[in-house]
Amino acid sequence: MSQTFSCTEELLQALPQPIAIVGNGVPAGAMGAAIDHHPSVIRLNNYRLDGFESVVGTRTTLRCTSAWSDIEARGQVGEFSPFTRDARESAGVGDFEQRSGFALICANTDVHALVPGVPNPSTGLALAALCSQLGLQFSLFGFDGFTSGHYWNPGVQHATTHSGAERALLLGLRGAVFYGQSYDYASLYNFCHAEHAGYNVNEGLALYRQLGCVIQHESILEFGAGNGDLSAYMEKQGNRVTALEVSKVAFNRIPIRNKINGDCITLAGLTQRFDRFVSVDVLEHLTENDIRVVLREAARLADSILVSVSTRLSGLLGPQGENLHLTVRSVEWWRDLFAEHFDVQLVNGLDVGQVMIAGDRRPAGAQRAATPARAADHYDLPAAYVSRAKPVYYADTPDDGLTWQPDVYPTAAEIARSLKCDTLVDIGCGQARKLSVLHPEFKLIGVDYGGNMEHCRTKFPFGTWLEADFEDISMLPLPGRVLNNSVVICSDVIEHLVDPRSLMGALREVLKHAPALVLSTPDRERTWGKAHMGPPPNPAHIREWTLAELSALFEREGFTLAAATHTRSNDGSPDLATIMLVLVNPEHAQIRGSAFAAQAAGPRPANAMRAPVAADHPACAPAAVARGAATPVAGMPALMDNGAANAVAMADIVVEGLEQATAAAGEQAMANPTWRARLGRARDDREMLRVLAQMSLDLGHPDRAMDLYGALLQTDGSDHDALEGVVISQIRCGQHADAARLLESVRAN
Repeated sequence: MSQTFSCTEELLQALPQPIAIVGNGVPAGAMGAAIDHHPSVIRLNNYRLDGFESVVGTRTTLRCTSAWSDIEARGQVGEFSPFTRDARESAGVGDFEQRSGFALICANTDVHALVPGVPNPSTGLALAALCSQLGLQFSLFGFDGFTSGHYWNPGVQHATTHSGAERALLLGLRGAVFYGQSYDYASLYNFCHAEHAGYNVNEGLALYRQLGCVIQHESILEFGAGNGDLSAYMEKQGNRVTALEVSKVAFNRIPIRNKINGDCITLAGLTQRFDRFVSVDVLEHLTENDIRVVLREAARLADSILVSVSTRLSGLLGPQGENLHLTVRSVEWWRDLFAEHFDVQLVNGLDVGQVMIAGDRRPAGAQRAATPARAADHYDLPAAYVSRAKPVYYADTPDDGLTWQPDVYPTAAEIARSLKCDTLVDIGCGQARKLSVLHPEFKLIGVDYGGNMEHCRTKFPFGTWLEADFEDISMLPLPGRVLNNSVVICSDVIEHLVDPRSLMGALREVLKHAPALVLSTPDRERTWGKAHMGPPPNPAHIREWTLAELSALFEREGFTLAAATHTRSNDGSPDLATIMLVLVNPEHAQIRGSAFAAQAAGPRPANAMRAPVAADHPACAPAAVARGAATPVAGMPALMDNGAANAVAMADIVVEGLEQATAAAGEQAMANPTWRARLGRARDDREMLRVLAQMSLDLGHPDRAMDLYGALLQTDGSDHDALEGVVISQIRCGQHADAARLLESVRAN
């Protein structure tokens, strides 16, 4: 570098990122290709290259040194120190400069303040801490806590005054990606594949097939291949597949030839190029550090990605009681992590919390596309209203003995009953005190962030808890088949958001599948008086609306209002000071046949909204909103097209004893345009039964699917699709031992 720098900080900030910092300990493998792929490479003290290129690479941008008396004078590349000139570690700088013939660049920052508790930091730790302080992105190679000798002389343990605890400090530095063994994945997943029957069923293959993925004539690297069923399937589609799997138990089951037994660090040793990197529900099983390793290496090795991740806790535990999902993060966290390397698109998966991420690698040096700035919006508030610039984080902890929004959740539950929905989805669930009491009548899904989620996962393990950033929601990982039978709640959330349009966009997407949404927020005039023009006295609130203003906002944003009213703010006061809206999906079959259909006929002026019930009514306003019972869905014959007219007779045609299951599945298919069309295209009775079985599994009825797939298998024991359907249905019903026995019997025969 020809530029002149006055200090180490200026020099580091001028480097292209990410920076590879190569320590002199023995690396975790042949890291040369991974190191050389970094735009900047910094090596330490008396590093060696000749003869060790496969291990540590060939490129050097800068040399970082303490300039101690045993440091060789070289001058081959730019050199600097991570210490200040007057630090005790710099006692040999004067002599080093005389031997080298040039002035060593030193730091202005005292790194000892960055690593308190480490009286004698190594050159590598000092450099890494300084990079972290500067907000740089960097990778660490060859830092093993001084357990080995130098990589060029590994058998000789050199004397050191540095602490082996430095490795743990390096793992915790912001901006660092540590290339080293940080978790014993092999032991954990050998246990899982040996002890959890479900681990020998490749859900990745089921997901790939159900989503209709078709990849042909590509070179593919599948990371975390499990038993290799997906790899084998992609090979049959005409691809050249390499499968990488950490568990030796699973590795031995992989049926394809090109397979590697290894983990995320193994990726760094690969030099082959691939068209696509594939990984299905694997990355959440890694630590956050190792996820970053995988993505950095995926971007080096492959041109594109097809990945699915889960954003919820696993239902399985390891041998020490640890949850198998080591990283449980929001969709937005995953999106931003992938977007460091790839231009990505996100699609909902098949299970709650699952998201598919696909995209192409950006060319070297290309920047991520900037998010377009949104135009200013006053959100239908008066021109004189003043919003708060930034809220205080709201921790939903019990404080005054009152129950706030006491009628919102009973209203949502009553609507769910009337629409025959079995699930409540609470967006902004807080600590879920009001939601949790509705279990076990309803399945519960809560969405929030921060400490609220930690509380819910610990306190209410029967629910599903997802993290989201309400200011920047990419998507809520909720499949349509779940939302179709869900009523959604969003209670007192919108007033906390700087820009509520992200939340409203997510709610609009949810209502493409869900029949109804109950939303609440404080009424500004009823709480603070007509003269109040903000900011809200509550420091956690950005802005507050009146009933007319909020109704106008949601109608402007394209929502359909079935009801807009007031309800109690808490159970200690009869005052109706909280707004409650019921928003519906007018295209949903249950809404078309319900009392909400007439109420949702079209937008109404604010002064024509439903009037609130008298304050002394025991349920206040909710009773007026939610008591209309849903009328039954129109009978199946009226819904049938000619191609599916014989579907309800299938029970008699195919197998006795399944009349109830086939009739229920047939009715569900008739109410769903997609499945009705697929049923109409079925060529014979057996194919009709297969369509109903697959639909039952996809739409959340694995017990019914198990019976229907079982009937197919009974009449044709060689039907591998039916066998796979039975096994997946058994697993989803919790019958892991039965699934394992079935698989073993197939192998035995």
